[in-house]
Order: sequence, then structure tokens, then C-alpha cells
Amino acid sequence: MISLRYNKNKNFIYLFIFILLFLICTYIPSIRNVFAFSDDYKSLMDIKSHEFYKLIEMTSRDGRPLYGLFQGIFFLTPRLEDLKWVRLLSLCLIAAFCSLVVITCRKKSDFPPAVCFLFACWLALMPAFQLYAVWTVTFIYPLAAILSALSFLLLDQQESSTSGRVAMSFGLLLTAMMLYQPCAMIFFLFAAICWLTKPDSLPSYRQIALAGGVMIVAIGIDGMIAKIVPYIFFPPSSASGRVQIGLHFSEKLKWFVNTLMPWSCMFASIRSKDIQATFVETTILYGLCLNMVRYGQQNAKRIFLFLILPPLSMLPNLIVQDSWSCRRIMATLPAIMALYLTISLVTWSKVLKLTWIAPTTLSIIVLFSAATARRNITRDFISIQTHEITAISSYLGTLPGLCHAHNIYIVPANIEDSTGPALFADEFGRLSSNTPWAPPGMIGLIMTPSCPAIIPALAAATVGPEKNAPTESFVVNLHTALVRCKTVINGTCI
Repeated sequence: MISLRYNKNKNFIYLFIFILLFLICTYIPSIRNVFAFSDDYKSLMDIKSHEFYKLIEMTSRDGRPLYGLFQGIFFLTPRLEDLKWVRLLSLCLIAAFCSLVVITCRKKSDFPPAVCFLFACWLALMPAFQLYAVWTVTFIYPLAAILSALSFLLLDQQESSTSGRVAMSFGLLLTAMMLYQPCAMIFFLFAAICWLTKPDSLPSYRQIALAGGVMIVAIGIDGMIAKIVPYIFFPPSSASGRVQIGLHFSEKLKWFVNTLMPWSCMFASIRSKDIQATFVETTILYGLCLNMVRYGQQNAKRIFLFLILPPLSMLPNLIVQDSWSCRRIMATLPAIMALYLTISLVTWSKVLKLTWIAPTTLSIIVLFSAATARRNITRDFISIQTHEITAISSYLGTLPGLCHAHNIYIVPANIEDSTGPALFADEFGRLSSNTPWAPPGMIGLIMTPSCPAIIPALAAATVGPEKNAPTESFVVNLHTALVRCKTVINGTCI
């Protein structure tokens, strides 16, 4: 038994290394380039100004206190150049998650080994994971996915679930929730893998109730933590819309059907293509119908699970007031839709007795997805951030007296100043300097090597429109910085 376990661990390590090399090849621009984005600057500024507690407070109000603690990694990365190591750590976590997906598929599904591997690699190329690979503050999100996956696998043991196993599963899921709730919903992806990928893998009603009960209790406890921790440790403040329960069910349903479902069928792409979404949805529907006709066992339960798992994958976002559409929350829903498409392809392979259909099609999908992911992070994320930091660095060099200024007023950039099109929400295609929280940190990181004394003044700086600048203040206009630098060649504005 010891030898067998050693071989399994050895295989996992080989699998992990292979997937990690694939991810590094795909996401190498995130390691080679020097950049940061939005909240990265805020976290670094909070640490430089000895106000790390502000980050803990904010994340605690969102029900993610552990996420705030992990942001302490910025104490080890005081320079922009150091952030690449955090992004590399994120790639390692994504590779570990994908390795766990492969092993679970091999054990729980009737997919061919190549299909299991290709499916796992495909998941790492979805827009949410693209962001986790390039946006430094999200580096720990894949750990939430790993913990929630392990939580479900503990519940899905062959033996009857003991109270100890249920308690461990709950503890893992709650920990994942306190890191990042959307990634904790990977719990339902593993439910789909374990329950829907074999004709004889359907769970009992007791198993469904147990998994649902653990999830409901974990969400409830996480919501309580979001209320209790800030109340005990931080001053009173208005509750975050991210944890306030919302009762607008019809609006949430429309949001899910009209926005989230089409996005999930875009897979690696971040550009809306209604024709692609419709084609993918139709293909999945037809393939799943064929799957149910082929197996013909307990179809009512199978249909119920196929229909209920996608909305459950977005549960934390469907039950709260906010309906903020952004890619980072879409870790699980596209993964479940990708699984459904994979099930459809495998079913087609068996019906037509052409075993090459599923692996060949998935190979093509993975190659196109890798190219798409590379283009997304390079053109719509990294190039925008590197251009922005170069433009602002050049501009700050034209402001004599900034190093010794005390009353600093910062005018943020406009959304239109971005060198790329804004693509949904506040992620791809967006600037950092048009937010109210990032500019002090951006300026601080640029100025610190030559003027470390500026940090206290930047921590107290005001960010607002130019018309509201006090007459006695030192104005730093980031809109001007970007307008005067339309082109960057070899790190220099021209």
C-alpha cells in the first residue's frame, strides 16, 4: 500500500509539473513584464503607509477575512518587479487545481485519459483564471477552488459519511468561502464530475441533501462572520452589498440568464459573440439529451442535476444585493458548461463509435483557448498597465517639488484614456489610474526609490475631479499624464 501511495503521489507531481509548464508557456507575459493593476496598488500603499488593517477591514466586511490576511504577502514584495513571484505562485496553485481535476476525472468519470487532461487544461484558460494569473491580488483565489474541491471529495467517499468527515468537509468549504466565495463554488463542479459523468454515478437523495446542507451552512456561517468580525474589530460602517441578502429574485434570474449564461458559453473569450453562445448552448443541449437517452436510468434525477448545478455555481452572487458583472466571479459556471460540452462530445464519440471525436475536438479547443488567453492578457490587460505606468512615470518627472509636497491632490484619469477598449466591468481593458483608490499607490511605487519620504503625503492625498482641487494643493493630473503619452517605445513616451 505504501508503494502504491508513493506511485500515486509521484504521478501527481509529474502531472502538476507538466500542467505548470503549459501554464507558464501560456501566461509567460505575466511573469516577464513589470506591472500591477488597480487593487494591487492599494494593497501595496496600505502596507507602505502602515495601514494594512484597512485591507483586513474591507475584506472582512465582504466575508473574506482570510483573503485579507493572505494579502500580507505584499510585505515581501515592496517593488513592482517583485510581483511576478506572486503571479508565479498563482500559476502553481492553478496547476495544482487542474491536477486535482484530472485525477478526479480519471477516477470518477468514464472519460478517456486524454480527455481528462485536456478538460483540466481548458479550465485554466477561462477568463477568471486568466485574471488570477495576471492580477496579483487574486493570487490566492485558486486555493479556494482547491479547498472546496477537497471538501466535496471528502463527502463523496465510497463509505458512508461519518460525522468527522462531514466536519472536515465543512471546515474546508468554510475556509474556501473566507478566501473567495465564487471560487468556493468549485464544490459544484466536482459534484457534476462525480455525479454526471458515468451512467451509474448518480447520487442518492441523501448524498444530494448532505452536500446541499454543508453548502448552506457554510454560506450562512460566512455571512455571520461578515457581520461579527467587523463589529468586534473595526468601527461601525455600512454593510457591503456583496454580503447583504437581496430579494429581487426575478431580476437576479434575468441577470443569470441574459448575462452570466452567455458569458459562460464564451469560454476563453472575453468578447461577446451571441452566435457562438447560441451554438454552444444548442450543442450542449442536444448532446445532453443524447446522453440521457443513451443511459436511460433515473433520467428525472439526472435532468434535475443538469439544470440545478449551473445556477448553484453562482449562488453567492445570486443571493446578495449586488449584480456586478465581472469575470473574476466566473470561476465555476464556465467550468460546468465546459464539462457539459465535454460530456456531449464523449457521448457523440460513443454513439458514432468514433473514439477520436472528443480528444481531437478538445485538443483544438485547448489550442485556440491558449492563444485567446495569451491575447487577452497581453493586449487587453498587461499592455494597458505597462503603458499607463510608463506614461505616469514620465509625467511625474516633469513635476519639480512633488517629492517635498504635503497637500497632494490627485486628478484620476478618464476611462477613455485607456489604450484598449473597456471589456465589461472593471478588469480587462481598464486603467488603474481612473479609480479613486489606486493613484496614490501608483505614484508611491514610482517615487519611493528616489523619494521615500513622499509616502505619508500620498497616504493622506485626496483623489477627485480637477475642478474640486484646493488652490493651495499640489495637483497631480493623471489624465494629463496619459494624454501627453499616446505611444510608448522601449519603455519611453514619445
